[in-house]
Amino acid sequence: MEIKDLSELLDIHPKPNSYKHDWDGNGENKLSSSYNKDFPQAGDFPLENIVKVPGARKLSEVLFSQGLSDAHIYIPRKNIPVLKNSKIGVPVCRTTLNGVINPPFIVEVDKNIEEGSMFLSNGDGGLVRRMRVTRSFSMDRMIEHIFIRILPIRAMPVNLTGASAFFKLFGEKPMKEGLILISGRTGSGKSSLLASILQEYLNKYPVHVLTIEDPIEYTLYEGLGYATQKELYSDVPDYPTALRIAMRETPNIILVGEIRDQETAISVLNAAETGHLVFGTIHAQGASGSAERILGLTNNVSSSNQRIAQTLKVSINVTSSEDSFIYSFTRITEALRNLILEGQLQHWINYAKEEEAKIYRKNI
Repeated sequence: MEIKDLSELLDIHPKPNSYKHDWDGNGENKLSSSYNKDFPQAGDFPLENIVKVPGARKLSEVLFSQGLSDAHIYIPRKNIPVLKNSKIGVPVCRTTLNGVINPPFIVEVDKNIEEGSMFLSNGDGGLVRRMRVTRSFSMDRMIEHIFIRILPIRAMPVNLTGASAFFKLFGEKPMKEGLILISGRTGSGKSSLLASILQEYLNKYPVHVLTIEDPIEYTLYEGLGYATQKELYSDVPDYPTALRIAMRETPNIILVGEIRDQETAISVLNAAETGHLVFGTIHAQGASGSAERILGLTNNVSSSNQRIAQTLKVSINVTSSEDSFIYSFTRITEALRNLILEGQLQHWINYAKEEEAKIYRKNI
């Protein structure tokens, strides 16, 4: 369901005097510069500091102002005995913001809200960002989890991501065909990088870009080219089916949100072998890890090593720290192709040459 207001989703009780407020005529707390600076920097930001009943707009503004894109709220249900301040029965909730665990706080959750996404506008009605909320349960619905991601409405310019280094290293024009693998942990900046690359292609070239995502992260806009964006479980049932359908839609460039099983990996190879440039994200560490992962997914498929060696063109790994995003690019050379063919990836480090680019958060 689409969420129109998160005021019923989160009822967060702040510590006394932990924030300043400036109420407007509608009872909403304005986000002023004095309000902003009372919060710690990203990574040391307990969600309990958000004003009570923040609503979707306020919550997104506070997270966005701190440079936070991902929040995970862990909520034991009230009927679970939990110890807090020597009292039994109070729900002790934890938050993880951009990978950093913060102190506990108390929360109440509307049981009717499941998941959804929404566009958030500025005062003039212009769309400025998206908020995506997913709610799930574990341990026989005794524990609930709320995952929040804040996304800009448009892809960032190439100079604010590693996209500028990508084009510098591999040429401005799109490669005609092949596979480009992108790895990195959740929240490291993979989606931002891909959106920036694809939007630049759309701006400059008459290409058809097709994305298959779970869920759609950034909205891509028409330029000289145009984009078709499909969301898993909403528009298509799974990645392999979406890729089979894609072959009939004449895309030049395809983005696969995640290569996570053998059928998807084989479908990606098929697309990369038949005249398409395919970008795919994969859970792995570094370029050698990406190659090892896709080899592992296809290890019982005939000629898979040869197919991967022929189609894989570039491996990109994205990492982030408190002050920067780091993009490592590895071009798949003839020596690396031979290692893939022979399954000798333990020697990868001796032959791989990485090109690195760094973007500082303060410049974004």
